[in-house]
Amino acid sequence: MLNKFIEQTLLRPDATQEDYEKLFEDARKYKFYGVCIHPAYIKLAKRALRGNGVKVVTVVGFPFGANNSGVKAYETAMAVGDGADEIDSDNRLVKGGGGALLLEKIVAYASASYAIVVDESKIVENLGLNFPVPVEVIPEARVCVMVALEKMGAEVTLREALRKAGPVITDHGNLLLDIRFKEALDPALLERELNRIPGVVENGFFTGPPDRSFRPHIFIGHADGSVERRA
Repeated sequence: MLNKFIEQTLLRPDATQEDYEKLFEDARKYKFYGVCIHPAYIKLAKRALRGNGVKVVTVVGFPFGANNSGVKAYETAMAVGDGADEIDSDNRLVKGGGGALLLEKIVAYASASYAIVVDESKIVENLGLNFPVPVEVIPEARVCVMVALEKMGAEVTLREALRKAGPVITDHGNLLLDIRFKEALDPALLERELNRIPGVVENGFFTGPPDRSFRPHIFIGHADGSVERRA
């Protein structure tokens, strides 16, 4: 049942035709809901998957290094995140523990439907109290943004890199500030307010875009081996 909600992604500009053929083979074998691929391979994918019921989509706006003209922006039918750091009872998320929150949010908010797979330890009553919420900022704004976040009541820490000196640098050359709050706050309001601070690129609250509803499908793995689905 779960594989019907899985969409495999292959967006690397250096991916070879062999990489794509392996992806399409898996899509047919495991009956994927869809594949999200680099637009240069859209014709190959449609030929390989014709008649298999697998949706083929592309996402425009990523740094492909290729000409995307003629490809409809954000036509993703469904996307699956690799997990979440926290999930509350309304299926709102905190993501970005791995540092890729910007691209993850672009895909999530561009999708008609979204699914997350986690274990039961990620379910919480309130977001942002235990696991830190990442805030991606441009380097020049670090101090100003930290001051603004502290005025909002957040405990702020610059994320330091492991096995090298200095802070974590994101794929887009930015810094990550990890924030925690001492009391429960409205995550939807916080998501909007954090992004209003000059210098903030994006934050790790995933409560949905303002123009439409957003309630991901959540698959929760329990210690007894059972899987709970929340929609």
